Amino acid sequence: MRNRMLAAVMFGVVFACAGAARADEAVLPPPADANELMRRADKLNRSDDETREAKMTLINKNGTTRERRIIIWTKRKDDDNDYSLVRFIAPGDVAGTGLLTEEFSDRDDDQFLYLPALKRTRRISSSDKSDSFMGTDFSFEDMEAFDEKDWDHKKIGEEAYEGRKVWIVESVPKSPKKIKETAYGKIVGKVDPERYIVLASDYFNKKDEHIKEFKALNIKPYGKLWRAERIEMRTLKSGHTTTIEYSDTKINTGLEVSRFTRRELEKN
Repeated sequence: MRNRMLAAVMFGVVFACAGAARADEAVLPPPADANELMRRADKLNRSDDETREAKMTLINKNGTTRERRIIIWTKRKDDDNDYSLVRFIAPGDVAGTGLLTEEFSDRDDDQFLYLPALKRTRRISSSDKSDSFMGTDFSFEDMEAFDEKDWDHKKIGEEAYEGRKVWIVESVPKSPKKIKETAYGKIVGKVDPERYIVLASDYFNKKDEHIKEFKALNIKPYGKLWRAERIEMRTLKSGHTTTIEYSDTKINTGLEVSRFTRRELEKN
């Protein structure tokens, strides 16, 4: 699957794909620049499909927590696009809620949020993409794949981070469509140039205010791929944090396209 986050998943966000790269990939020459590095991160970390179960914890500034259980399914649609379905399975007040995303290269991605209590499916419009996803620190924009072609990437430094040498990569929106739609003025990430993993990133709004922080933790190999076992997103103004800890991961099991439909989304 494609490296997400953030838009979590460039920097890590849909959850199933945060921090991914081939664990047995032949050693490549160093990337020539940050744009090449991010192209590799986008292309070398894809599986055909994945299923991940996880615990989601919402933590407010006082340390009060709320826990939720989710399942994330993702499937490759074509060389550039994926399907994803996120479903809440606990607790009861959110169980059955789901978010279906279908990516397109030539138009806006489709996103549908199903609310079982209302028996209603809401289409997420472009103007709603900056809204919080189910009270978390992830926005609906963060839940879409990060398309590196819509951004210009520049290496602005190197440093040691979590025992690895990382490139500091500044990404700013490039295409007119992305400039108009995104809530972010820039994203500054710590990228492992050997494993093509985004280990952390800082998000800035269009006023150049630092608004969110993301981390990918406990990186683990799954056959040919690396996956983060825990990701965190923190909103600086509110002090609120969302963590996602994965408990079960299945890769390339042959998920059917039929799982990624409005009909499947609305199953309760």
